[in-house]
Amino acid sequence: MNTPLWDCMLDAELKKIALEAQRHPAKSLQRRQLLNLLIHKIQKSGKLCRPHQGHFVHFYPEIYTEACHRLCIYIGQKIDTFKADGEVLKWANFLLKKRFFWEASKEITSYYDIPGTDSPVSRLSTEELDIEFDRQMQNCDRLLPSQELVQFIQEDPDGKFSSAHIKHCPEANFQSIYIQRSEGYTWQDISQNLEIPHSTLSSFFQKCIKKFQPDFQQYFAD
Repeated sequence: MNTPLWDCMLDAELKKIALEAQRHPAKSLQRRQLLNLLIHKIQKSGKLCRPHQGHFVHFYPEIYTEACHRLCIYIGQKIDTFKADGEVLKWANFLLKKRFFWEASKEITSYYDIPGTDSPVSRLSTEELDIEFDRQMQNCDRLLPSQELVQFIQEDPDGKFSSAHIKHCPEANFQSIYIQRSEGYTWQDISQNLEIPHSTLSSFFQKCIKKFQPDFQQYFAD
Protein backbone atom coordinates (compact mmCIF):
# COMPACT_ATOMS: atom_id res chain seq x y z
CA MET A 1 0.00 0.00 0.00
CA ASN A 2 1.32 3.42 -0.95
CA THR A 3 1.85 5.93 1.87
CA PRO A 4 -0.61 8.86 1.58
CA LEU A 5 0.95 12.08 0.29
CA TRP A 6 0.11 13.94 3.51
CA ASP A 7 1.94 11.32 5.60
CA CYS A 8 4.96 11.48 3.31
CA MET A 9 5.05 15.26 3.67
CA LEU A 10 4.78 15.00 7.46
CA ASP A 11 7.53 12.37 7.60
CA ALA A 12 9.80 14.58 5.51
CA GLU A 13 9.11 17.63 7.68
CA LEU A 14 9.77 15.76 10.95
CA LYS A 15 12.96 14.21 9.59
CA LYS A 16 14.25 17.59 8.46
CA ILE A 17 13.71 19.05 11.95
CA ALA A 18 15.27 16.02 13.67
CA LEU A 19 18.39 16.03 11.49
CA GLU A 20 18.76 19.78 11.84
CA ALA A 21 18.58 19.42 15.64
CA GLN A 22 21.36 16.83 15.50
CA ARG A 23 23.62 19.34 13.75
CA HIS A 24 23.52 21.75 16.69
CA PRO A 25 25.52 21.21 19.91
CA ALA A 26 23.79 19.61 22.87
CA LYS A 27 22.14 22.16 25.20
CA SER A 28 22.39 24.89 22.57
CA LEU A 29 19.42 27.21 22.14
CA GLN A 30 19.02 26.16 18.50
CA ARG A 31 18.81 22.47 19.41
CA ARG A 32 16.33 23.11 22.22
CA GLN A 33 14.08 25.16 19.96
CA LEU A 34 14.15 22.53 17.22
CA LEU A 35 13.44 19.73 19.67
CA ASN A 36 10.52 21.65 21.16
CA LEU A 37 9.16 22.11 17.66
CA LEU A 38 9.70 18.44 16.79
CA ILE A 39 7.95 17.19 19.93
CA HIS A 40 5.07 19.62 19.41
CA LYS A 41 4.54 18.44 15.83
CA ILE A 42 4.69 14.78 16.85
CA GLN A 43 2.13 15.35 19.59
CA LYS A 44 -0.20 17.30 17.28
CA SER A 45 0.16 14.91 14.34
CA GLY A 46 -2.43 12.46 15.61
CA LYS A 47 -0.10 9.70 14.40
CA LEU A 48 1.17 8.39 17.72
CA CYS A 49 -0.04 4.86 18.29
CA ARG A 50 -2.23 3.79 21.21
CA PRO A 51 -0.82 0.36 22.08
CA HIS A 52 -2.70 -2.38 23.91
CA GLN A 53 -6.11 -0.72 23.87
CA GLY A 54 -8.61 -2.88 25.69
CA HIS A 55 -6.17 -3.67 28.48
CA PHE A 56 -5.86 -1.66 31.71
CA VAL A 57 -9.35 -0.24 31.09
CA HIS A 58 -9.53 1.89 34.22
CA PHE A 59 -5.94 3.09 34.02
CA TYR A 60 -5.29 3.43 30.30
CA PRO A 61 -5.43 7.27 30.10
CA GLU A 62 -3.00 7.59 33.00
CA ILE A 63 -0.64 4.97 31.56
CA TYR A 64 -0.74 6.47 28.08
CA THR A 65 -0.09 10.00 29.35
CA GLU A 66 2.90 8.80 31.36
CA ALA A 67 4.24 6.80 28.41
CA CYS A 68 4.01 9.82 26.09
CA HIS A 69 5.72 11.98 28.71
CA ARG A 70 8.63 9.54 28.88
CA LEU A 71 8.79 9.39 25.08
CA CYS A 72 9.08 13.18 24.83
CA ILE A 73 11.87 13.24 27.41
CA TYR A 74 13.70 10.53 25.46
CA ILE A 75 13.38 12.36 22.15
CA GLY A 76 14.65 15.56 23.76
CA GLN A 77 17.68 13.86 25.26
CA LYS A 78 18.46 11.15 22.71
CA ILE A 79 17.70 12.71 19.33
CA ASP A 80 21.17 11.66 18.14
CA THR A 81 20.03 8.02 18.20
CA PHE A 82 17.62 8.76 15.35
CA LYS A 83 19.05 7.45 12.08
CA ALA A 84 18.98 9.55 8.92
CA ASP A 85 17.52 6.67 6.89
CA GLY A 86 14.61 6.18 9.30
CA GLU A 87 11.21 7.80 9.81
CA VAL A 88 10.58 9.88 12.92
CA LEU A 89 7.04 8.67 13.58
CA LYS A 90 7.97 5.02 13.05
CA TRP A 91 10.85 5.51 15.50
CA ALA A 92 8.65 7.29 18.06
CA ASN A 93 5.86 4.72 17.81
CA PHE A 94 8.29 1.85 18.17
CA LEU A 95 9.66 3.38 21.38
CA LEU A 96 6.18 4.18 22.68
CA LYS A 97 4.85 0.68 22.08
CA LYS A 98 7.85 -1.46 22.94
CA ARG A 99 9.43 0.52 25.77
CA PHE A 100 7.59 3.41 27.34
CA PHE A 101 4.07 1.98 27.46
CA TRP A 102 5.55 -1.10 29.11
CA GLU A 103 7.45 0.96 31.67
CA ALA A 104 4.47 3.20 32.45
CA SER A 105 2.04 0.29 32.79
CA LYS A 106 4.35 -1.60 35.11
CA GLU A 107 4.87 1.43 37.35
CA ILE A 108 1.26 2.58 37.53
CA THR A 109 -0.39 -0.83 37.91
CA SER A 110 2.19 -1.92 40.49
CA TYR A 111 0.48 0.43 42.91
CA TYR A 112 -2.80 -1.46 42.62
CA ASP A 113 -3.64 -5.11 43.23
CA ILE A 114 -5.06 -5.84 39.78
CA PRO A 115 -5.19 -9.46 38.62
CA GLY A 116 -3.89 -10.16 35.17
CA THR A 117 -1.87 -6.97 34.60
CA ASP A 118 1.42 -8.76 34.00
CA SER A 119 0.54 -10.57 30.79
CA PRO A 120 -0.87 -8.08 28.24
CA VAL A 121 2.32 -6.06 27.75
CA SER A 122 5.68 -7.49 26.78
CA ARG A 123 9.04 -5.77 26.38
CA LEU A 124 11.79 -6.57 23.92
CA SER A 125 15.22 -7.26 25.32
CA THR A 126 18.03 -4.79 24.66
CA GLU A 127 19.56 -7.26 22.20
CA GLU A 128 16.32 -7.52 20.21
CA LEU A 129 15.99 -3.75 20.14
CA ASP A 130 19.55 -3.43 18.84
CA ILE A 131 18.94 -5.93 16.04
CA GLU A 132 15.60 -4.46 14.94
CA PHE A 133 16.65 -0.85 15.20
CA ASP A 134 20.23 -1.05 13.92
CA ARG A 135 21.68 -0.74 17.42
CA GLN A 136 20.17 2.68 18.01
CA MET A 137 18.81 1.52 21.37
CA GLN A 138 22.17 0.64 22.90
CA ASN A 139 21.65 3.04 25.79
CA CYS A 140 18.45 1.70 27.32
CA ASP A 141 19.10 3.01 30.81
CA ARG A 142 16.21 4.79 32.54
CA LEU A 143 16.22 8.42 31.44
CA LEU A 144 15.64 11.26 33.84
CA PRO A 145 14.34 14.72 33.03
CA SER A 146 16.75 17.36 31.73
CA GLN A 147 19.14 18.47 34.45
CA GLU A 148 18.66 22.06 33.30
CA LEU A 149 14.94 21.82 33.92
CA VAL A 150 15.49 20.12 37.28
CA GLN A 151 17.81 22.96 38.29
CA PHE A 152 15.25 25.57 37.21
CA ILE A 153 12.48 23.91 39.23
CA GLN A 154 14.82 23.50 42.19
CA GLU A 155 15.82 27.18 42.15
CA ASP A 156 12.16 28.20 41.73
CA PRO A 157 12.90 31.92 41.23
CA ASP A 158 9.25 33.02 41.55
CA GLY A 159 8.22 30.46 44.15
CA LYS A 160 5.60 29.07 41.76
CA PHE A 161 6.66 25.45 41.89
CA SER A 162 6.81 25.09 45.68
CA SER A 163 3.55 26.99 46.23
CA ALA A 164 1.57 24.75 43.86
CA HIS A 165 0.48 21.85 46.05
CA ILE A 166 -2.33 19.40 46.65
CA LYS A 167 -5.07 20.91 48.78
CA HIS A 168 -4.35 20.76 52.52
CA CYS A 169 -0.97 19.11 51.84
CA PRO A 170 1.79 21.72 51.23
CA GLU A 171 4.50 19.08 51.38
CA ALA A 172 2.94 17.49 48.29
CA ASN A 173 4.03 20.38 46.08
CA PHE A 174 5.04 20.30 42.43
CA GLN A 175 8.67 21.19 43.12
CA SER A 176 9.15 18.36 45.61
CA ILE A 177 7.34 15.80 43.47
CA TYR A 178 9.23 16.73 40.30
CA ILE A 179 12.62 16.54 42.02
CA GLN A 180 11.77 13.14 43.50
CA ARG A 181 10.71 11.90 40.06
CA SER A 182 13.96 13.21 38.57
CA GLU A 183 15.90 11.28 41.23
CA GLY A 184 14.24 8.04 40.15
CA TYR A 185 11.52 7.64 42.78
CA THR A 186 8.44 5.87 41.44
CA TRP A 187 4.88 7.08 41.89
CA GLN A 188 4.44 4.26 44.36
CA ASP A 189 7.40 5.49 46.45
CA ILE A 190 6.12 9.06 46.53
CA SER A 191 2.56 7.95 47.24
CA GLN A 192 3.67 5.89 50.22
CA ASN A 193 5.89 8.67 51.59
CA LEU A 194 3.14 11.30 51.38
CA GLU A 195 0.25 8.93 52.13
CA ILE A 196 -1.61 10.29 49.11
CA PRO A 197 -3.26 8.05 46.49
CA HIS A 198 -1.18 7.45 43.39
CA SER A 199 -3.97 8.66 41.09
CA THR A 200 -4.24 11.96 42.98
CA LEU A 201 -0.50 12.58 42.71
CA SER A 202 -0.31 11.73 39.04
CA SER A 203 -3.34 13.88 38.15
CA PHE A 204 -1.93 16.85 40.09
CA PHE A 205 1.47 16.42 38.46
CA GLN A 206 0.05 16.35 34.91
CA LYS A 207 -2.02 19.48 35.59
CA CYS A 208 1.09 21.29 36.84
CA ILE A 209 3.12 20.23 33.80
CA LYS A 210 0.47 21.79 31.57
CA LYS A 211 0.14 24.89 33.78
CA PHE A 212 3.88 25.58 33.91
CA GLN A 213 4.60 24.74 30.26
CA PRO A 214 4.88 28.45 29.31
CA ASP A 215 7.41 28.96 32.13
CA PHE A 216 9.50 26.03 30.89
CA GLN A 217 9.41 27.27 27.31
CA GLN A 218 10.40 30.78 28.37
CA TYR A 219 13.27 29.43 30.45
CA PHE A 220 14.73 27.44 27.55
CA ALA A 221 14.19 30.32 25.14
CA ASP A 222 16.23 32.76 27.28
